Amino acid sequence: MVNFWKSGEHWVFLTAFTLALVLLLIACFLWILLQNGLVAFWPRELVWITQTDGRKFLGEIVKQEEGKILLKVGNRDLYGYSFRWISQHQIQKAQYPLEAILLEREEYGNFYGFVKGFHSPLSKGEKSW
Repeated sequence: MVNFWKSGEHWVFLTAFTLALVLLLIACFLWILLQNGLVAFWPRELVWITQTDGRKFLGEIVKQEEGKILLKVGNRDLYGYSFRWISQHQIQKAQYPLEAILLEREEYGNFYGFVKGFHSPLSKGEKSW
């Protein structure tokens, strides 16, 4: 046992253990960073909620608590607010329409809606070049 302490091998084991611990902590840190950070770049599903009183809201579910959900409805120019708490007992129907779109804007928050059509600013017969 005395030779073990004199040879210095315990420092090699301690260094290896410390390296393994640091690598594990870095991997855990990267996992937490990716799990929380990718949400900012990966859009959530859009939900179309119809309430029992007939009001409809389109947006992203941001948070769920017991009995209520927080819906990001964006469109501050239409509603005057970006988020809305909705009680789950007020929800008549929740759908996830594939044709719903999300457009990020610099003013008035995100735009949630449906595309009715596209309009070209060019009149008939004009060429863009």
